[in-house]
Amino acid sequence: MSQSRRGTTLLELSVTMFLTALMLLCVQQILSAAARYYNSATVAMEIQQNLLVSLTRISAEMSEGSYFSTQVDEGPPSGVMFWTVRKANGTVELAPNGKAYWQRMVCYYTDTVNGVPCLVHKYRDGIGQFTEAPVVDSPWDKIETWRAATNLKTKVVARHIREFKVTNTQPIFLEMTGADPSGRYLIKIDSNVSPRN
Repeated sequence: MSQSRRGTTLLELSVTMFLTALMLLCVQQILSAAARYYNSATVAMEIQQNLLVSLTRISAEMSEGSYFSTQVDEGPPSGVMFWTVRKANGTVELAPNGKAYWQRMVCYYTDTVNGVPCLVHKYRDGIGQFTEAPVVDSPWDKIETWRAATNLKTKVVARHIREFKVTNTQPIFLEMTGADPSGRYLIKIDSNVSPRN
């Protein structure tokens, strides 16, 4: 009884290994492209969310103010400074006559923090209590003064905000531009703000 035993040749094994490697390379390319897309979509979503939250926050704060107590610096860099009745904890203190005290000066502008363009919020506390809306006076009516004041409390409100334009009209026009580091995603939003007081 003669049995023929046939094994796998070296050529067949080489072809199988080549096809397997080719298939794995294709799968790796697909997964790599999916990961890049996911990362860029996540960054774009973060930028859009930062823009919306920031613009809503600034609009809400400014709408509680007055035109008289708001100063716009059209730059560059541009930004807005205004007096607010809100303390750092968000509460409002009333004077004996029932009017709110204007006691805090606030500024928003763009700056680069750790190599990333950001929207920055600075404020001055403890500069007095006024029952009528005070004016933003010199030198605090310029963004450069706020940028140079390293002793003030500073907070990064949003990252990847390239530009913050403020136009001194009635209502006040705000426009923010956000972009990812590669510049692929560029998002602009704007709003009009009418201070109430």
